[in-house]
Amino acid sequence: MATAPKLAHALDAGGVHGSVRRVVVDLSNATFLDSSALNALVHAQRALAERETTFTVVSPSDETVRRVFEITQLTGPLGLVDSLGDALA
Repeated sequence: MATAPKLAHALDAGGVHGSVRRVVVDLSNATFLDSSALNALVHAQRALAERETTFTVVSPSDETVRRVFEITQLTGPLGLVDSLGDALA
């Protein structure tokens, strides 16, 4: 909850309001994820989709955090991949 506004701001600066073609969010080192962060990711994905910008999230290596994406059924909509290499391919 404390860092979700920073995440949203970074996503805005990284492409939601810009002209980039791809945005990658690397959560491979994340150890916690709450609904505020999920909301920021979903909001950014939707805004970027309207601009035909690819949005990809690198899966957290922490299984518990990754499970949050699976439970909320956001692995597909948020373009969850296993590695940064996969995101950049």
